[in-house]
Amino acid sequence: MKHGVIYMVLAAAVILTGSLPFSNHDVGKLQPVETLAVAVEEGTVVLETDAGDRGAGSTWEAAMENLKATAPGSVFLGTVSFLLLDDSALELLPVILTRQEINPACSLCLGRRGMDLEAAGAYLRAHEPEKNLRLMRAEGGALPRLLEEDGRYLLVQPGN
Repeated sequence: MKHGVIYMVLAAAVILTGSLPFSNHDVGKLQPVETLAVAVEEGTVVLETDAGDRGAGSTWEAAMENLKATAPGSVFLGTVSFLLLDDSALELLPVILTRQEINPACSLCLGRRGMDLEAAGAYLRAHEPEKNLRLMRAEGGALPRLLEEDGRYLLVQPGN
């Protein structure tokens, strides 16, 4: 319920500011994403959202197309607050940095595949990573790592 309210407020804010990246979509069909996980499994790019949606393909673009085609609504990445990259997906970072559909203020960190994305997002809201998409585009650098053990999380900044 709490996430639904947050998503609706974010969607309403985007609509009211007129910054929707597309037109002619029913707001009720928007599938906002707060946490997006990226991994590469046996050469296939895999995208997973905190809403449980999943997309896979041979490239970032193919995986994104699959995610949008198989989601129960219109996937909206303008609300992404946290992007978790599995170590297997580090090679995709240059591609991700060029994507305009992802919220430039979204925080980036390394995180292993298979994490509970809702729980990880809740933790990251309280312990926000220092790197976001905008900073990575401008400065580059190392990403913090989100560790998880027995349902508990720890964000480790680079150099610690």
